[in-house]
Amino acid sequence: MGEEKIPWGRRLTFGAVAIVLGSVTIFLVISFLYASLNKSADHANSQKCASSNLQSIGIASIMYSNDNNGSFPHGVALKADNDEVAVSKIYRSFISHKYLDNPESFICPNSKGRCSPIRPTQEIYDNPKLWHWGPWKKTAKAQPPGLKDPPLSKNTELSYTWRRKALKAKTARSTKVLACCKEPHVYMGGVNVLFADAHIEFIYYSDPRYDTLTKQLVGAPKNPLDE
Repeated sequence: MGEEKIPWGRRLTFGAVAIVLGSVTIFLVISFLYASLNKSADHANSQKCASSNLQSIGIASIMYSNDNNGSFPHGVALKADNDEVAVSKIYRSFISHKYLDNPESFICPNSKGRCSPIRPTQEIYDNPKLWHWGPWKKTAKAQPPGLKDPPLSKNTELSYTWRRKALKAKTARSTKVLACCKEPHVYMGGVNVLFADAHIEFIYYSDPRYDTLTKQLVGAPKNPLDE
């Protein structure tokens, strides 16, 4: 018996199916690798955000508290300012009162590209009260008159929120939240949260505490699971 010949049209069909299956397999593999790389990068950024930035902010907050009878700064609107402006003012005060000397701590690694810290000049290191948000400080010798703090949502040099209400001296610090990232770590599904005793926890969207904690903060990201 002779070898059965496969019609040319059917050969083309088999070839097309093989190409499609191969392309789908490659696409799935690339998608898996891309997601894994993004999650790894997000995890590394989250670790740096917690161990470097928020840790520094937490220590600065405790130093402030020790100098102010145990009280912490809070984001309630001051005079004509709104709550978001008050948050920017609080973080600036950490520099101007020498609780922090590096404004790069205000930028979460996850926000780089959207937020860009401006390094202070030697003159500002010598006189931190000159430091302010904005590019003018690269060259200016004194703060321009009338310069105001930007609201948190428009502040491209600040990646962190702050608590809305005052925190008194006798409050249990380990359970009271101070700040969190204003942008979530998307691939990890949550945010780093700084507590008043300077410890940091990563709070997942699925954590029952997420909404309770973030509602205490000005500018905190909403829980996408609630939408």
